[in-house]
Amino acid sequence: MKRLVLSILVPFLLCASCVKEERGDCPCYLILDFDELIDQGAYSEAIATLSPSTDRVLYQQKISIGEYEGRGYEIRVPKDVVKASVICGFKNVNFAGDRITVPYNEQSDPVMAFGVERVVTGERDTLQVALHKQFCNVDFRISGLDTRTEFPYELRVCAECSGLRLPDLSPLAGGFSAMAVEDDTQNLSLRVPRQQRNIMSMEVLDKRDGHIYSVNLGEMLDDLNYDWNKADLDDIELIVDFVQMTIEVVLVPWDKNYDYETIDI
Repeated sequence: MKRLVLSILVPFLLCASCVKEERGDCPCYLILDFDELIDQGAYSEAIATLSPSTDRVLYQQKISIGEYEGRGYEIRVPKDVVKASVICGFKNVNFAGDRITVPYNEQSDPVMAFGVERVVTGERDTLQVALHKQFCNVDFRISGLDTRTEFPYELRVCAECSGLRLPDLSPLAGGFSAMAVEDDTQNLSLRVPRQQRNIMSMEVLDKRDGHIYSVNLGEMLDDLNYDWNKADLDDIELIVDFVQMTIEVVLVPWDKNYDYETIDI
């Protein structure tokens, strides 16, 4: 009887040993912790995108984040290098697999995003979702003309990137162009998505005769050391004086300090 029992147990023990050694192939549950966003109360929805090391989209889903307060949102992933992103503030951007794009002739949505690359080894791994600013506000301050009664110009900003690649949040090449519109304070403004570099122009269209004046904003931003790689992008203020015919560029960093650059139109 002992030999019979042993002959049964040995295969069983060998099988158990194999299962233990193969646990590295078992999946992991990646948990997105939205509690900080929920406490802030600014967003109710997010889109999560996950990719393995091959950069193909493994998972993408719109999430009602309030439903996961205190417990997080679980996603089953392989034990590997995993890239994850969370996007909030979307409205008009187009989602297409591993990218979001801003439609031509429209300004960027106020996109806030979280992105991370993680080597997943355990059975559960939690990511604290902390959003960063993926757009640059361009605010126009007009001097010498009343924009409400006698403003015969159309102001536009053009750049070379029109979206983000997911989930690493890198700028996506493609023409961007948007016209300044009145914001809540009745000033002209627009939003530019994250760019690769300071390749940007401002166009002033005189609606009376159709003439277009172009200003190289990229060179001015270079002089002011504008950095498109910052986690939270700085804003820009353009002071356009139609009497002196000058443009003053003001950087509005995230820490609220100010730098200045002025040129003639």
